[in-house]
Amino acid sequence: MARDEVAAPALPAGAPAPPPPADARSKDDERFVARLLAADVRSEFSGVEIDAATVARLARGEIAGVAVDLERLAQGGDANANVALSILQECSGTISEVLQELQVDEWRRAARDLPAERRTRIELALEARRTAAEAAARSCRDARFDRAAIAGRMRDASNNGHEASLRRLGEETTDVQARVKLWTSAAMLGHLPAQLDLAQHYRRDFVSSQRNGGRMRFWMDVAAKSSSAGKLLLADCQLNGCNAPPDAQTGARLLRESAMAGDLEALEKLAEDRDNPDMALEERIAWSEYRDRLNDEGCYGAAEYPRVSVASWRVSEENRTASPYVQEQARTLGQRYWGVSGAGARRGLACE
Repeated sequence: MARDEVAAPALPAGAPAPPPPADARSKDDERFVARLLAADVRSEFSGVEIDAATVARLARGEIAGVAVDLERLAQGGDANANVALSILQECSGTISEVLQELQVDEWRRAARDLPAERRTRIELALEARRTAAEAAARSCRDARFDRAAIAGRMRDASNNGHEASLRRLGEETTDVQARVKLWTSAAMLGHLPAQLDLAQHYRRDFVSSQRNGGRMRFWMDVAAKSSSAGKLLLADCQLNGCNAPPDAQTGARLLRESAMAGDLEALEKLAEDRDNPDMALEERIAWSEYRDRLNDEGCYGAAEYPRVSVASWRVSEENRTASPYVQEQARTLGQRYWGVSGAGARRGLACE
């Protein structure tokens, strides 16, 4: 170090690790933030086909500009663009700064014992989410939506069998019977999000009143064939018994298949299941590490990144106090899980 240089003070343990200024961020940081925000957008627009460029613009909060382009496409007959407009028009021109600050403070406190590098990435995620939310709120105030035209095009597309429009109309109606009818129409046309909606609807109905067990199981079976979320629903049904005796072996297999595909809820069931006598500590640790690797790729978005980071670190602390044998077994399992399914999970979650 040159004589005139002064060493930066060491970061106190537990202090928030400030993110680098935007103009000093590395390309890796920029890609990480972009993946986080894109994951948040895809979650918001689940079940709607949106191109990657539009996802990136929405991630930056460009509501008004995207609305103009989607309206043009919708007028030209693009039913998917119209469904996206229907969701986008629900944006809010306000943002609760108090709530955001409470959330930021909560995660900073929870992350105070994490390594400095991870705390820095948590700060990046928190700052990225705040900046995007502020930009979206400003842009939303400038956006113009022709609600009557959007609704009319939605009805026309639904009458022509457009699956996403049928599902969206079902989401918007307060008439439960009409909603189920619309979702069923979309599901019968092979629309996976509607199939999941029906499976969840009939599951709630069955739990509350012991009705529609056959319909519940039918749509669970259908959804489980092509989605990790469907596998998770069916796994829960098999493990706990719904319309049939419990099948622990099949339920456990489906739960692990869902987790391998990167389903966050499935991974959390496996990583956090401290009370399951059949779940070895090394297996829980391996699932938690798998979850953490996907999280650190930005797969679960800025909204989830701090929470999953803290949860995974807490499990890793159990690993540090475990025996050398358990640590080695956990390491071997984690490497196996990632080697077999990590790339596929990232593709499925669109966070490559």
